[in-house]
Amino acid sequence: KVEFRIIINQDSKKYGRKRAKLPLSKVRYLNLNTKTEFGIVGEHFFIVTYDREPYGLLIKDKNFSDTYKIFFDFIWKQAKP
Repeated sequence: KVEFRIIINQDSKKYGRKRAKLPLSKVRYLNLNTKTEFGIVGEHFFIVTYDREPYGLLIKDKNFSDTYKIFFDFIWKQAKP
């Protein structure tokens, strides 16, 4: 029961519509050309990259999660629903 917010590249609206159907999910779009996403859940910060071989990093660190939440909130305000 965790709210999920994601910012997706405008070219990936098909993917965004699928994500928006998930419970507690909110999706916004921005003109970002990246194959990487990041997220924050509590004290956990994660980065996932989607290239030939997808992989991710999970860091449990309150400083990382607090800092990247500030970045995410700033970008979220710039993105369009």
